[in-house]
Amino acid sequence: MESTPSRHDHNNNNNKVVTPSEVVELKELLLRSILHVDRQNYNNVNNPFENYKLFVTLNLGPIQFRDNHCDIVTLLLSYCKNQKGCRTLQTIMEEEYSAGGATNEVENSWIIQALLSALQHNYTHASSGAPTGISSFSEVMADSYGNFIIQKMFLLFNKKMRRFILTETNLKFNLFNNISNSRHGTFAVQKLIETIPNKDSGRDAESNTRLTEEEENIIADIFNQYTNVKELLINEYGVHVVYKFLSYINTRYAEGNHPNSSAVIFRKVSFIYFTIIKNKNIICNTKNGCCAVQKVIKYFFNFFYEGGKGGEEGSNFFVQFVSGIIFNDDQNNAGTNNYTLCSNAFGNYVIGLILEISFTNQGPLATVLQQFSANLFHDHFHPPQKNNPLLLSLCKNKFSSNVLEKVLEYSEEGTMRKYTEFLLFPSTTALGGHPVNLTEIVTDSIGNYVIQTYLRYVPSPLLTTPFHPTGLTVLQCLKDAIPLLEHRKFGEKMKSQIKLAEMKANE
Repeated sequence: MESTPSRHDHNNNNNKVVTPSEVVELKELLLRSILHVDRQNYNNVNNPFENYKLFVTLNLGPIQFRDNHCDIVTLLLSYCKNQKGCRTLQTIMEEEYSAGGATNEVENSWIIQALLSALQHNYTHASSGAPTGISSFSEVMADSYGNFIIQKMFLLFNKKMRRFILTETNLKFNLFNNISNSRHGTFAVQKLIETIPNKDSGRDAESNTRLTEEEENIIADIFNQYTNVKELLINEYGVHVVYKFLSYINTRYAEGNHPNSSAVIFRKVSFIYFTIIKNKNIICNTKNGCCAVQKVIKYFFNFFYEGGKGGEEGSNFFVQFVSGIIFNDDQNNAGTNNYTLCSNAFGNYVIGLILEISFTNQGPLATVLQQFSANLFHDHFHPPQKNNPLLLSLCKNKFSSNVLEKVLEYSEEGTMRKYTEFLLFPSTTALGGHPVNLTEIVTDSIGNYVIQTYLRYVPSPLLTTPFHPTGLTVLQCLKDAIPLLEHRKFGEKMKSQIKLAEMKANE
């Protein structure tokens, strides 16, 4: 995602090739103009501004200048946002940086000073003159070519210059909002995070560690104070910034032997934790948000739970995190299952992942599946009734049925027994006097898949145990329901599964 523009363009006869002498001329002109040196000479006979306009026109094509005054900011920003200009500026920066080797102080480079001066320009409203909150830095960072300039600057800058950009400019107001959520700006922000570990030459290891942690804290503060993390998680571009930050934290802390890594990681990623818990039903109910939350769950599992690396504190944190998603935490329904996510096209995948992780791991995490399964058979919304209309509707819902299948696949015999009792709930309204729950579910275009999963994982004794007052078993009721499956698209598969269950029961 972070490739730079190709250096192999088709030849254009209308564009003049930049010669070394012209690069030198551009360097000198930009240095004088942007640093406001020798400004009184702009109107002399040779007029360097006219020379610069000619240089830009020859190499970039026609550019509309507002007047004959030296609007060097407009000129340089136009150069940043042009394919050829983008390449030329990157080449000049690389040459400036490599000229002094690894010890070169890039903040003393003429091109860095020129770019920083132009990029700190703040736009104002034409009518009132009030600031718009948009800077040149933000504009170039989100540009299809300009973002490569910013990536190169982040790659070459030492921590002193990077810290200046993050703290002394108004970039922090847009960094993880408009810029991260834009198609091209997301690459520049990811490069900023990716290059955090870059070391300042000539410094000792202790100083490097201190400066790296300072920058991490600055970025975390920007996330916390100036960023709409909820929008970041559901945006198709912004979400990759979150992934990059988690990947960086994983590389620096989780994969290393950093002391107290669990507590340190929590401080770094707490903004993600609280945002997801607070806005779970909004974030998880979108395509990008669903994918984002699943990745965050996997990262957090690796950070805090897997292999006991997070200790008791880390394990409890992760259990609280997934419990905060899968269970309701509002005052009226605290501790109940989050059926809003279960019944959503995207949210059900998040619930399914949590149940899978809970099933495959021992310890406190296993209680999540147990509590979720127990809640299914206790209808908090219809407590006086013996029947469970909520569970019946969940079985016939296109998305919550996926969750029910996960529960049946991972559950113990006790849960299977409760589900068998639910299927055999007596009712006189069903055809032939058979249980209405089983009849409705097995003949439903969605519910039949739940029954098929039930038959694959149910212990054999439960198939032939008479729970029904009439002495009927679930297997007998299913066999009696076969005529109801005729002329249904799923009928043959359902009948095959019933025959397999009968063979399993007779073994």
